[in-house]
Amino acid sequence: MWDHAYLYSLRKSTGAVRWRKKIDNGFVDRPFNPTPMLIDGKVIVMVRDAANHTQLSAFKADDASPLWTSAMNDSLSFSNLIYSGGKIYSRAHRNLYCYNTTDGSLHWQTDIQQPSFKNSYSFFEGDKLILVKVENNK
Repeated sequence: MWDHAYLYSLRKSTGAVRWRKKIDNGFVDRPFNPTPMLIDGKVIVMVRDAANHTQLSAFKADDASPLWTSAMNDSLSFSNLIYSGGKIYSRAHRNLYCYNTTDGSLHWQTDIQQPSFKNSYSFFEGDKLILVKVENNK
């Protein structure tokens, strides 16, 4: 049986649930990657609305009250989010996206002219975003 995704906050010392927040109102037969990030007292995570559209949302870490929600490209629903220097980065198809952590707004988007990110990895080195694409598993 499938169920929607929930975000939980647990007490570190006891494992007791502090709060629980439903973050997936989309179709349960379509998976997405809601891996949360804790940034400056905010839990930032991808969510899905009832129309199955992906959004980037922030909640107060103390009580899960909503801070902001920003529309995202739906193709990002399977992407990993990377945090660096007050920005969140994500990638899908040929595009890289950069979002502000203060309000979730899209800071920039760029086409890197690669048809696919399959078998690719990304990381930061200083102020540079490095993408490594593995070709033909070599």
